[in-house]
Amino acid sequence: MLGFERLFGVLLTCLGASFAWDRGPGYAPHVIGGLPRGQHQEFRTNSTDHLRLLSSTENFVVLGGRNALYNVTVGLDGHLDLTGKLIWGSTDAHRELCTLKGKQEGDCQNYIRIFAEVNPGRALICGTNSYKPMCRHYSIPLSEKDDTDKENEEAQGRCPYSPTHSSAYTYTDGHLFTGTVADFSGADPLIYRENQRTEQYDLKQLNQPAFVSATSYDEYAFFFFREIAMEYMNCGKAVYSRVGRVCKNDRGGPAIFYDRWTSFLKARLNCSLPGEYPFYFDYLSATTDVVKLNGEDVIYGVFGTPPTSIEGSAVCVFRMKDILEAFEGPFKAQKDTRSNWLPVSTSLGPTEPRPGSCVEDSRTLPSQTVNFVKNHPLMEKAVPALYGEPLLVTTGAQLRLTSVAVVPTTGPDGRSYSVLFAGTADGRLVKFYAVSGSTLQKVVVSEMQVLPPGQAVKQLTTVGKQILAISENSVVSIPQSDCSNYTNCASCVGTRDPFCGWHEESHSCREVGTVPLGHLLDTAALYDVCPENNWVEERVVTHGTISSVGRDPQSGFLVHESHNHTCPEIAVAGAYSAQTMAIALVVVAAVALAVGGLVGIVVGHKCRLECPMMGVPPMEHRNQLTWSKSRHMAHHSKDINLLMNTNQFYSPPASPHPVIFSNAQEPTPQARRKMDNLGLVDFDVDGKDRRHESKNSTESLEKDPQHFKTDTLQKVKKTYI
Repeated sequence: MLGFERLFGVLLTCLGASFAWDRGPGYAPHVIGGLPRGQHQEFRTNSTDHLRLLSSTENFVVLGGRNALYNVTVGLDGHLDLTGKLIWGSTDAHRELCTLKGKQEGDCQNYIRIFAEVNPGRALICGTNSYKPMCRHYSIPLSEKDDTDKENEEAQGRCPYSPTHSSAYTYTDGHLFTGTVADFSGADPLIYRENQRTEQYDLKQLNQPAFVSATSYDEYAFFFFREIAMEYMNCGKAVYSRVGRVCKNDRGGPAIFYDRWTSFLKARLNCSLPGEYPFYFDYLSATTDVVKLNGEDVIYGVFGTPPTSIEGSAVCVFRMKDILEAFEGPFKAQKDTRSNWLPVSTSLGPTEPRPGSCVEDSRTLPSQTVNFVKNHPLMEKAVPALYGEPLLVTTGAQLRLTSVAVVPTTGPDGRSYSVLFAGTADGRLVKFYAVSGSTLQKVVVSEMQVLPPGQAVKQLTTVGKQILAISENSVVSIPQSDCSNYTNCASCVGTRDPFCGWHEESHSCREVGTVPLGHLLDTAALYDVCPENNWVEERVVTHGTISSVGRDPQSGFLVHESHNHTCPEIAVAGAYSAQTMAIALVVVAAVALAVGGLVGIVVGHKCRLECPMMGVPPMEHRNQLTWSKSRHMAHHSKDINLLMNTNQFYSPPASPHPVIFSNAQEPTPQARRKMDNLGLVDFDVDGKDRRHESKNSTESLEKDPQHFKTDTLQKVKKTYI
């Protein structure tokens, strides 16, 4: 009996492990569940608002919606309060013109897409304005009344036309840099600053881009986007993730290049699983701002597979130093349309100043340098991901990652951690982090359902100690840490949450920072730090255990480290262990198998009753018209073989059973004349002479040939010829 229990436990463990691998290599959350009751707040608008996060500070966020701009304050406890609302709708004339151009009523509204604080107390706000983008200047704080007397500014090239169009912007050094489209149809993408833009309709510069984000760093404005890769066109169609840059002080080029960038360059972002044949995640969907990681400036990004491919997502991190180095490398170009894209030798291009570099006055650049940048915007070297692999990989449509936010913190061991929160297309929030060393340890702390299933987390941001998950029409605040939900030492330490530590004096799980670090048990020491009286009932589980995922230094495979002692179950409200999930999977599989078998038996029995021809060998049916009787009375039926041709001649019918001549004697001419057209004698196997029956049937056909043609035709079709 004990052996059976062990076998069943191993089976459940394997099922739980396979469940984790189905969701991605190394993806094994310690806690799976929903939001604890009373620990989240929600702000909701109309279902057609198409909310977009435009700005955030330490205590409030600015959201752009349909005909309105929302200023939402976030309290220390996560409470969301609407403290300001600006109403700005399209005029009737603009809405009517929009509908006349073939757009739907929902599109012909003013969706706010740009909010930039240009001066203290002064903001620039732009909206789609029924497919005729406009901008206005407003005072801060925002007023709730509709300021119809405000002067409108044309926003072509600054604001998108459609509420669903992918666009990005950053306001820096007194200028607005935008990545969007400049026409009604969306066929003219551009990176724009007032009076300057990328080349129009030049596929080498921008080829149907989808802009994801923009940020200012050092002396550059960076744009992160995905586009159709021109360098892959000779082999097919593919989408690559890019980072593009322009110099903030770019003033355009000489002569005809006065309104064109002289510094626009772009490079590929490489987020892939390493190997002899790497698996690439080329579909960039979200990034963070530039943050610090171990003293270096980095940026995190969410990548995925194309919509028509298998579902897969990954989170990669890139050093800004590597991005800058990629733009200092060789360029990539194509000699002609039939040639491959190859590195451009530095001897073929201008050397001083380097093409694409920032200069004091770009209007004095040589025409040769400006022309080279125009025709060679792509860099040869791709930007590699830090650690050479993703920090997290998920598979499946439900865990398709859509957004990411990062929170730097100090753990109970005194070490610095960058805790990441990733939103999914199914309304979940995944909390994880990675620890570098000889191997990259990836720890998935929790997975929570923060939005209704099927509702995607479009954007994530951090405000104070809260994480804000933004969907199409709602904002949900979730605390970054939920240490109070862990009721014992094992569950507190076992989740490996850097925000939490076990406080021995109060016998409670406390947030790091609320008590001195020396008074908290170190999560790196795992369960060995927990006193025995704080352990819960020991049961083997898969999720909610102490584990680490990394690459074995010898084999290189992802391994799941276990410990010598039995791991306790983590009791968290709303959480489900992998053992429970495995049992549920086994029960569902058994029920499905039983139901499927029962349905098969019922359907088969019904078909045998209603379809008597089922189960009959096809050759038996083709050889005899009396197939139904021959199944029960072999070789005792009366054979009828009728043959007909277009000349209405016939041959004597053949018996289905040949006469076996003994001693291999040749049949006499008389016997040969008695044979039918198949060389068979009209004798049945029972020894009775059937020739008179064949003769009678033949004579009847001669007397009534018309009857032979019609009534007998169906029988002839069933006769073996």
